Amino acid sequence: MKSINKIFAILSVICFSIAFTACTEEAKYTPADDPANAQVYFSNILSQVELESDKTSFEIELRRVDVSEALTVDITSTIESPDIFNFPASVSFADGEDIATFTIGYDPTLLEYDDFKEITLTITNEELTTPYGKAEYEFKAGIPAPWISLGEATFSDTFLFEDKYNVELQQHALDPNRYRLVDPYSEGLEKENFTTRGNQSPYAEFTILPAGSVYQGVTTTVEGLVVYDDICTGFYNTSNDYNEDVYVMHPSRFTNYATENFWVYNIVKQWSEDGKPEVVQLAPYYYMFNIGGWPYYDADDMITIVFPGVVVADYSVSVSYLGRYTDTYEEDYAIANVTLGTDVSYAKVALIEGRNAEIGIEGIENSSVESIEITSSDKVSIACKESGDYTFVAVTYDENGVAKTTASASFKFTSSHDNAETWTSLGTAQYTDAYVGPAYGAPALTYGVEIEVSELSPGKFRLVNPYGEIFPYNDPGDWDDSRNYYIEINATDPEGVYIEMQSTGLNWGEGMFYVYSFAAFNMDNGDSLEKVKADGLCGNFSNGVITFPVESLLFTFEGSTSLYYANNNGEFKIVLPDATTSGATINARSVTTRAISNKTLKKSSVVKIYTLKVSSVATLAN
Repeated sequence: MKSINKIFAILSVICFSIAFTACTEEAKYTPADDPANAQVYFSNILSQVELESDKTSFEIELRRVDVSEALTVDITSTIESPDIFNFPASVSFADGEDIATFTIGYDPTLLEYDDFKEITLTITNEELTTPYGKAEYEFKAGIPAPWISLGEATFSDTFLFEDKYNVELQQHALDPNRYRLVDPYSEGLEKENFTTRGNQSPYAEFTILPAGSVYQGVTTTVEGLVVYDDICTGFYNTSNDYNEDVYVMHPSRFTNYATENFWVYNIVKQWSEDGKPEVVQLAPYYYMFNIGGWPYYDADDMITIVFPGVVVADYSVSVSYLGRYTDTYEEDYAIANVTLGTDVSYAKVALIEGRNAEIGIEGIENSSVESIEITSSDKVSIACKESGDYTFVAVTYDENGVAKTTASASFKFTSSHDNAETWTSLGTAQYTDAYVGPAYGAPALTYGVEIEVSELSPGKFRLVNPYGEIFPYNDPGDWDDSRNYYIEINATDPEGVYIEMQSTGLNWGEGMFYVYSFAAFNMDNGDSLEKVKADGLCGNFSNGVITFPVESLLFTFEGSTSLYYANNNGEFKIVLPDATTSGATINARSVTTRAISNKTLKKSSVVKIYTLKVSSVATLAN
């Protein structure tokens, strides 16, 4: 998905024209006549009045402008069920009072839960009304069905929050398939320092559908699909000048996703032995009205609701590509590291051509793709003969052979039999780290790192183990020393420099640290190199020095769904050995006393990038 900019040019022209006219021509204003009567009107604005089962009356408020004397106002009523409600024929204002209450009685024993009756009240004395207020008030009144508290559920929204939160979960008294969370977003917004206008929905209500239910005109075939109305998260997205609230929406809200196959990730993920839901997953479209959003309708674990008292079974799996292995018979193998959750009985791992993980998942489940079965976390090697794009895919199973979760890792494989790209060392470059140190609140140090150049593409460079032993802030055990890690920089176009996503081998507790650039991200999502250059996202290679604009670099962690800005102050720099520049350099082996004592990611200085993944404006269904 590509980022989108709001275009206001036409609106700006219109506003400018209006402003110019207002400045050059005096507007004429003729005030309306002020009525000479009492100006009585209904001040209530509720379209639905919720009554209580232990009360027998409620009040409607009437107001007036002229309070010079006592006044009685006649009221007529139209009611759907006159046997339930009783109304006085009039309401009286005391001398000098501008508010009077109209009391309506009701018999709660005759009202069924959620059966709201239509009522219309009208001020009979037209000579007492005003054109500036309501002389007629239409509303519905009834007793809502109660919600029963089930206790505190565990709520997580990985699109927004790093942490999980305890949130009250309630069940509808009449419909046991209806549930709601009480104010699920407020605590996370406050604790994780989000911008908010306080518009978050007070409840997040969802319904679990049995197979065969009819929803939005579709008869469902999958047991336990979860549907819900729009939920305002309360996150006010000011990035990219969007300035809009972000909503959680069910995929069915959009015309392109109005069929069941787009809803299947909104589902009950775990049931109790007696058939009750224990873990619910929502895969929403995060949406900003009139702008667009992020369609995560096909993603696991975006929003997870763990019911009170439930212990979640760990059927998780993660897959990472470790590289190529060539045996003594010169056969090539792709190697994956597969980590299984504690409750996984076994997993199947397959290697497919291309980057479409869904093909591999379906192939494993219908046995059309050859797979390897493992029962514990392990490295898996699968023969791979030709260079190209490949994907490792894994599916976990429980003790009954039921598929539970999936994971995948796509990569570019280079066969040892191809004319593989070769690299030549240029010596020691001076590298200024604007990725790791600043992310953890430390200065951006400059230190010496070996740099190599590609013989096939002379504009491609790579730093050799820049975040290994040589990195000034590392302590023993902070990096993977089992192989070399490189940061490859593509500077074949000196004005269009970018960095593809790559692992650094560094892990300070959040997972393996990956580097990336904004230009590469947008190119991975469909933009051309010329487009990202025009957008000002690329780095520059000039006179032996590589630099990047402020916040044009990104980083993330293995397994994370978030990207973060790097190079916040524009300090990233690579000075090639034959270039001459001024500036301090640091010998990495002499700065051990400057190591970071508490390697804690500084969230206050790191901004999640939501603007990167905004899709085009989706069409809301009627």
